Amino acid sequence: MNDPRNPYNKLLTVEYLSNMVNGRLVLYNNQPVEVLKKLAAASLKDNEVKTTEIINLLLSGEIS
Repeated sequence: MNDPRNPYNKLLTVEYLSNMVNGRLVLYNNQPVEVLKKLAAASLKDNEVKTTEIINLLLSGEIS
């Protein structure tokens, strides 16, 4: 997601978002829109979702 009100490259959650008692937290990976565009284009180009690769690149700092 892209939420410029919060720091980028952070995992965020929203309090009271879940409608279940003791349910899982909904987590968001806040990224700049430029990163999201690059990742979406790469995914479309290769006709696949690159979830593991995206996470590894983010963690390694190769994309920010």
